[in-house]
Amino acid sequence: MPRKLQHVLIILFVITFVGTMGFKVIGGENKSFLDALYMTAITLTTVGYGDVIGLDDKPIGKLFTIVFVFVGAGTIAYLFTVLAAYIIGGELRREFRRRTMEKRIAKMKNHYIVCGIGMVGLYVVHELYIAKRPQVAIDVDETKIDLLKYHELDIDLLVGDGTETRSSGTP
Repeated sequence: MPRKLQHVLIILFVITFVGTMGFKVIGGENKSFLDALYMTAITLTTVGYGDVIGLDDKPIGKLFTIVFVFVGAGTIAYLFTVLAAYIIGGELRREFRRRTMEKRIAKMKNHYIVCGIGMVGLYVVHELYIAKRPQVAIDVDETKIDLLKYHELDIDLLVGDGTETRSSGTP
């Protein structure tokens, strides 16, 4: 999951928590946490079925709700914007492809790693492919995936610097 989406979901969780606590305090002891959560949900979603907490005689509660509506609705709108950009931009498809590739690579044994898909790297990848040798290519340029497809080479390409190492042992 992209960091931007993670951050928005965390912010949304915090806003929901703050809203629930705020409405619980405003509602007093006679209102349950479920009432406060319900009030938070109908406020965040801008559905507004009705005032469950009873803010008619609580000006602080009204001010809290006004601020909460703007912050919450703005966050939800931003969440949908991030989700739309994530899906439309192909991030979801790339993420699934990357995870599938990482699982395949993790299962590989006695394979070749070709660092850099320039003229020489492309030749080496091609020869290994013809010889049906397991291999993984690494290149800093993501567009090399298109180059491999153009040459009908169905191999995994990790996008990154082949000189870097990871201590986790995963590609």
